[in-house]
Amino acid sequence: MKLIKDIYNMNLKDKNSNDYKEYFNHQSGRSGIPVNHNQVLWDLTKIIPENGVPEIKLNFELAEEDFILDAGCRNGGPTDQFHTLGYKNAYGFDIGDRAEELWDKTFEKERREFLFKWDAHDKIDKFGDTKFKLITSSHLIEHCFDPKKVLNNFYELLSDDGLLHMQFPFQNYEEWKVRDHEPHYSYWEDEKDWKEFLSDNGFTVIWEFKEWRAGEEELRTFSIKTKNLESMTS
Repeated sequence: MKLIKDIYNMNLKDKNSNDYKEYFNHQSGRSGIPVNHNQVLWDLTKIIPENGVPEIKLNFELAEEDFILDAGCRNGGPTDQFHTLGYKNAYGFDIGDRAEELWDKTFEKERREFLFKWDAHDKIDKFGDTKFKLITSSHLIEHCFDPKKVLNNFYELLSDDGLLHMQFPFQNYEEWKVRDHEPHYSYWEDEKDWKEFLSDNGFTVIWEFKEWRAGEEELRTFSIKTKNLESMTS
C-alpha cells in the first residue's frame, strides 16, 4: 500500500490545513455524482442466495432489523434499495456538500433521514453501542488519505458476526504517482497487497471477484473479522 500524503509530505491530519481543504474539495465534488457503482446487492447473492447453494459456506444471515451502512454512498442508491427490500436500519454517508444537495432533491423525508454527511476518517459515534451487520463501501477507500484509520473505524462499527464488503479499482502505480492523482489518495498494487492490508487490520477475505468495469480493473471482496473466522466458516 502506498499513500499520496507520504509521497508529497501532505499535512492532512489538520482539518484547517490547506492540504486537507484541498482534499475535502476534491472529495466533496465527487460526492454529488448522481451515479453509484456499488454491487453489494448482487454480491450478497453469492453469500445468501434466494435459491440454490451459496458460493461459500458462511454462518451469516441478514435480518430486516439488522443495521447496514453504506460508507461513501454518493447518491444514496444502495441505502434506498435496502429500505425497499425491507431492511429498516440501512444508513449511508458521504463527505460532501454536493451529496447533501443531491439527497435533498432526491429523497422524501422518511428516506432522507437515513443519509448523513461524514468524513470516513472520523469515528462514527452517532449510533452509540449499535453494531452493523453489514458495512459496504464502493470506491471510497482509494479516496482516503489514511485508509488504515478508516478500516479501523469499520472494524469498531462491525458486529463480530458481521460482513465487510469493499469495492475499489486497481491502478498503474507510476501513472498514479505522477499524474494529477486527485481524487485518489491511496494505492494497492494487486490482490495480495490488498489482502495483506486487510489482514494487518484484523480482517480475512472470504470471497473476491475481479472484473473490468468503466475502463478500469476493479476488485470486490467480502471480509470477516479474523478472530471470528472459525466460528463463521465452520
